[in-house]
Amino acid sequence: MKNGFKILIIILLLNIVFNNYTIVYGNTNNVYVIYSDLELKKNDELRIVINVEDANYYNSCIINIDIKDDFSLVNSVPCELLLNSYFDEEEIYVNELTNNNIRFVAFKNKSNTTTTFNNLVQITLKANSNIKDVISYFDSINITLQDKSNNTIVPTINYSEGMKVEWDKESYIVELNEKLPDFLSDIVIYNREEDEYTIKLIVDDINTSVVSNKIVSVYIYDYVNSSQLYISKTISIVDNIRPIIKGNSVIEINDVDLTKDSIFNYTTSDNYDDVLTSYITYYNQEQKEVKDLDAFVKYLSSNTIGYLKIIVEDSSKNKSEELVQTIKIIDTTSPVVSYNKEIEIEDRLLDSFNILDYIKAVDQYDTNPLIVFNEDINLVEYLKEHISIELTFNSKDCFNNKTDDYIISISIIDTVIPTIDKLNDLSLKDVHFGSFEEYLSKCFKVVDNYPNYVINYKYMSTQEVNFEDFKKYLFSNNTGNIIINVEDSSNNISNDIEIVVKVEDTTPPVVSINNIEEGKKYLTISSVDYVIKDNFTSSIDTKIYLDGNEYKGNTINQLGVHTIRIVCTDESNNTTNFEVNFEIIKNNLIGCGTDLDCYSDNYMDVIYIALILFFSTVFIVIVRVAVKRSKTRNLKH
Repeated sequence: MKNGFKILIIILLLNIVFNNYTIVYGNTNNVYVIYSDLELKKNDELRIVINVEDANYYNSCIINIDIKDDFSLVNSVPCELLLNSYFDEEEIYVNELTNNNIRFVAFKNKSNTTTTFNNLVQITLKANSNIKDVISYFDSINITLQDKSNNTIVPTINYSEGMKVEWDKESYIVELNEKLPDFLSDIVIYNREEDEYTIKLIVDDINTSVVSNKIVSVYIYDYVNSSQLYISKTISIVDNIRPIIKGNSVIEINDVDLTKDSIFNYTTSDNYDDVLTSYITYYNQEQKEVKDLDAFVKYLSSNTIGYLKIIVEDSSKNKSEELVQTIKIIDTTSPVVSYNKEIEIEDRLLDSFNILDYIKAVDQYDTNPLIVFNEDINLVEYLKEHISIELTFNSKDCFNNKTDDYIISISIIDTVIPTIDKLNDLSLKDVHFGSFEEYLSKCFKVVDNYPNYVINYKYMSTQEVNFEDFKKYLFSNNTGNIIINVEDSSNNISNDIEIVVKVEDTTPPVVSINNIEEGKKYLTISSVDYVIKDNFTSSIDTKIYLDGNEYKGNTINQLGVHTIRIVCTDESNNTTNFEVNFEIIKNNLIGCGTDLDCYSDNYMDVIYIALILFFSTVFIVIVRVAVKRSKTRNLKH
């Protein structure tokens, strides 16, 4: 660091020599050295603040201070940067203490924007001995500045004691809705006249109707040494008024209405908070604390007396007085019954069956409420002959609180596994497929002790499919398998059997032509519009012939009688030959002869127009004849 400083000084001197830089002396280039105290005792701390007038005028700064043996550094680095320092950390090139000499060199980055900050550095020292006059002690402070034109400036150094400001208040506490204090009246400046400084209060928008913490700051500008000072204090808007809690000393609750919410019956209010925090302690009848609300409600479900102790707290930690409430439960309920609504028991365990093992009745005060059945039967003997039964019962406690009637169902579990035997596979023609289930049922036989069983079918192609897909598979492959088993009402499942199903396709395709009818006459046929349907498959081999030759789909307009023949063959070689005969006639009325359908198909529009013209002519003739006769009669008369 020492060698680096020497190199830096040499560079600065060479710049001055080779670039013809001038050294400027003047009283307008003021530097202010401000001491926190002018007289020190041993171990006192001394703060030295160095400010420059019109800081934006300068480009660099070199400071040398000899502290001798009477001072030692407080911080790890000699010169500190304050919040209003003109330089930043990246612009410091030398900041060291060597042989009791403090050296500080900084160059302003030319890309930095203009700033109003004028502090160069602050130095904090500890006195190793008593110092009578601080200003005369530091007689060798050397400060060199360089302006933005690289002119070296030896400024005028002004020594002074720093402003003595006292703001005794550590912080401010203001009650809700009270007036804010006069902050400036609490600030005392001892060593300046009123015209030697400016003081300004910087206060955030403080609403005393809201609990909050704010910052109050004071900005002071010292004209004596061109220094700026910021002091901040906290101000707290606080609420010190206790919330209020009210409620009856005894709360009566019917046991049927007992819930977590029903035990709380009190009101609260506060001068500030709408929502308060409640602290509730629960106690049993012996005044022993109960763990929590769930345990307290559980305790009250079988005991009639309990206690609550309640305190509420607002957001400012103000607590109300304690409210003590007695919770009194009024017993109005019948016993609580729990039971198996549906009981299933294996037939082999009937001799040891006891219905009371499946019913439990509890009551708040009766430890053994009664179970009463409406039916008077020997239950075990009945179930040996019947697979199920429904019983009606109720319960009542020693205070004659009686329950409603309950119904319990008992079913016997059948332990006998059903059996299924294959009789034969299934072969049927497609025309019989509508009766598939009837034919399939004759292929196996089921045996079980109870008739309440279900037959399960698995329809297999290359994998398990539904019945519709199985049907399609049969129609395309002619064969498939069905895996069958039987499951009774007690979930006993039989062995599997496999039935092979073969379906014979005996139905040929069905052919229809939409635009040609047998024996009819046409002027022309643009193409043959036909439809082919088959019960098994859509893959049909189809050939069309016109007058014995293969039809290519061209327009048929050659005069004379023609025959269209369609030959269809399905995958089972069922073949359909469909023929239709028709005639192509010349485009005139005579061609239809006496065939009225021919006229309808080919010439109806022409016929309609001809009829209209004919009847119109007849009408005109009749009218003219009538007029002529009328004139003749008039002449005779």
